[in-house]
Amino acid sequence: MSVLNSHQVFNCTVGAAETGPAAAFPSDSVLFFLGGNLTPASAASALTVASNVGMTAILLTLGAAASGGSVNGVLPSEVAVLGGALFYTLSGTGASSQLYWQTG
Repeated sequence: MSVLNSHQVFNCTVGAAETGPAAAFPSDSVLFFLGGNLTPASAASALTVASNVGMTAILLTLGAAASGGSVNGVLPSEVAVLGGALFYTLSGTGASSQLYWQTG
């Protein structure tokens, strides 16, 4: 594995079982999930992040009321995702969310 790259931000779109960031560098085999945030708009919103497309290996779940402030989900330590990809479901009209990650 290479030395850890600086963390990166992935902007999510509303949808179910969407493909998130993936380790794409030739020498990097692991994606490290660092956390995320959720900002609702006109409807209550939720973000679920998983390490598989079936959304059963859940790593983070955040919820927020309509027009509420941002909710941060910072993990206490890095989570190594050995397949090198994250998947997410973001619900809520006009909601926005970001995932924080790095590779190694």
